[in-house]
Amino acid sequence: SMAVETIMQHAAAVSCLDLLTVQKANMNAKLDGSTQPKLWAQLENSSDLQARMADVKAFNQANKLRKRGIALAPCFWSTPPIPSTVTVAICHGGGFTPPDGSIAITLGSAEIGQGLHTKVAQACQHVLSQHPLLSEAVPLELIRVIGNNTEVVPAFDLVGGSGSNPQAVRAVTGACEQLLERLTVKSRMSMNPLKKKTMEYNRTAMGLDGKRMTWPELIATVTGPFGLAGADLVARNTVCFGMNNNENLVKQVIQGKMTGKHDSHGAAVTEVEMDVLTGEHVILRSDLLYSQPRSVNPVIDLGQIQGAFVFGLGFFTKEYTQYNQEGTELITRDTWEYKPPQQQDIPQAFNVAYFREGSTKGLVYGAKGVGEPPLFMAVSVVKAMREGILSARTDGGLDPFTDVSLPVTPAVASAACAVDVSKLGPDPTMWSGIENVYCNDTYEHKAAPLEPSKPSNAKALVGAGLVLGLAVLVAKYFMHK
Repeated sequence: SMAVETIMQHAAAVSCLDLLTVQKANMNAKLDGSTQPKLWAQLENSSDLQARMADVKAFNQANKLRKRGIALAPCFWSTPPIPSTVTVAICHGGGFTPPDGSIAITLGSAEIGQGLHTKVAQACQHVLSQHPLLSEAVPLELIRVIGNNTEVVPAFDLVGGSGSNPQAVRAVTGACEQLLERLTVKSRMSMNPLKKKTMEYNRTAMGLDGKRMTWPELIATVTGPFGLAGADLVARNTVCFGMNNNENLVKQVIQGKMTGKHDSHGAAVTEVEMDVLTGEHVILRSDLLYSQPRSVNPVIDLGQIQGAFVFGLGFFTKEYTQYNQEGTELITRDTWEYKPPQQQDIPQAFNVAYFREGSTKGLVYGAKGVGEPPLFMAVSVVKAMREGILSARTDGGLDPFTDVSLPVTPAVASAACAVDVSKLGPDPTMWSGIENVYCNDTYEHKAAPLEPSKPSNAKALVGAGLVLGLAVLVAKYFMHK
């Protein structure tokens, strides 16, 4: 993605075309059922891209030391169907313990911040709440996701590629469908007569014949004498390609349960402003549009999109690693030298929206993987910075395009702009607080006069500065030790 976008930006600069024109000419219009052109058009409209491109051009013509850039960057990710295993158990009480219907979910997949536990709990609630005798939905607070336990699920599942969440949700759905079947009294002869008699007797004893009931009451009806379970309330399920291991495969394919890999994609428009001398930049605005026909939990998906984007902007613009000349010691090993994204690095205007068109075929509840793909939307930050660099180099009479290595740190951006300070005109707006005197091609600067201060105060300030500087040096020394 980064390499292809760099090639197109280079082609646009050489051919004197705007970047968006070159991108549209090379768009994969058939991606995801030919939805990408619609996604781009919606993003272009919602971000007011054309008008802002004109504003950026006008800004760059009026400013020499501060440059802006705006660019669109797409993202694409092929989300794999990762197998998933789960055990779902319902507490039926026992002895003097009344059944409260607590549900424990043990996963083979790991929760690593992607919202897996919340989504599987929602899926469990959704399926079990479909029991025909329930008067209300299963309380979400009764569902507890234990996570990983080798005594219950000995083999852990792979987590990655944004494919773990959908398959884990499908695994929990399959297990809960088994439980739903066991909690339903059927008239056919295949049903265990003891289980059927127990459930019917309990309903009569509880005065619930022909009535709807709460979830704890429903579980109480399957509790046999002495607290024994009248039905098996533990279900295990393994899913591969979206299909349960305890059902007929042909039947599941016909039902549309089979899920292979699916295309996750989106696009982002980002505008930045950069100081061409220092290379420092701020992200003025980012508009992200991600293809998600449906969301199991739209709030979690929103956090994943924002988090992945910020992760990407750190990767592409800040997190530089450096070793000593021998290559034996990492120099950027802590936050003194290694700079992850901070609060000021977040876009000042951060807009995220879902593109709801597209087919839901082969998707679990119509939802796509959403963990890693949005990271590549942060390429728009680099492209916007490059647009600013192109303007700065054009002002300096240089070849507009130049190779910019990643990450685009302030030092890299400043070197790429290659501004010759000695050739800058006598523009007082360029140098805040400094009076410039230009003579031919050289210049000297005079600092604005300062108000005189008392000698005692000056000495105190100097002393405090020395002490503070010494403390910083000592702290860094011991940290590196």
